[in-house]
Amino acid sequence: MGLSISYTLSVKRGTTVRFLINLLRRTQRLARQNGCAGVGKVLEAAETDPDAPPFFDCAPGQKRRLHGGGRGSYGWLLEVWPGEGCETAVFGILRQRRKLPRKKGQPAWVVRYSKRSDWKLDAFCKTYYAAAHGREHFVRCHERVIQLLDLWKSAGVRVEVEDGGGFWKNRSREALAAQVADVEVMAELDRRRVWS
Repeated sequence: MGLSISYTLSVKRGTTVRFLINLLRRTQRLARQNGCAGVGKVLEAAETDPDAPPFFDCAPGQKRRLHGGGRGSYGWLLEVWPGEGCETAVFGILRQRRKLPRKKGQPAWVVRYSKRSDWKLDAFCKTYYAAAHGREHFVRCHERVIQLLDLWKSAGVRVEVEDGGGFWKNRSREALAAQVADVEVMAELDRRRVWS
């Protein structure tokens, strides 16, 4: 339950590593300017362990182990913490090899990959818990994530967003704050139903 922002960042084949790293550095600067509580380092990430925990492991050095990217995945990531109570938002691009359909009669656990790959990142950030520190704090945290996504979009990255608060489309701080009130009412009704 709660309000979150799910997003996919994707770039065209041929996008340079230099472009991505510069964009991540611009993301760092904007995150610091717009008041994010924490801004990480730009990290190179590689799939080195299929059992690595989400999202990437805290291995020593600059290289991190990815979760769920599949064999041959690598990329560049940046973690940003919008504010108290909010989940961490991850920005970056991963090269992920495309999965092929299972051959007839092949066991389900066997995964086949194409030689082609996609350059994208699927991520989400749950902002709702920031509301425990006040509605205005929640709105600021939610808005910070949207501002960072705006930066990526303006840089020419394809950005697909599903915003539970509707802020991505309408940019109304009042409507976003009202969404928190609606979620709180629904949560209270659920609590009453459980205890009655």
